[in-house]
Amino acid sequence: MVRSYRDQSRPEFGQKRTVSRELRDMITTALRQAHEKQPALSTDPDDFLLSNFSIGLEGMGHWATECEISDLGLTAISQP
Repeated sequence: MVRSYRDQSRPEFGQKRTVSRELRDMITTALRQAHEKQPALSTDPDDFLLSNFSIGLEGMGHWATECEISDLGLTAISQP
């Protein structure tokens, strides 16, 4: 799996680039960093509820861009 655009060689103009990320890993890393500043916060993603999620694409200048998002799932878990 490509972990970052930095893992790939620089693309030619117009060449497509694929970036795959495991969001749970990113969230776990962020929680560990937050725990360093706020030790009361859990580092376990299962202790949290995802109530809002957005994906953005930013770039400098005016560019024709496309974005395809795949294999994105959401599982609801009832709270007792």
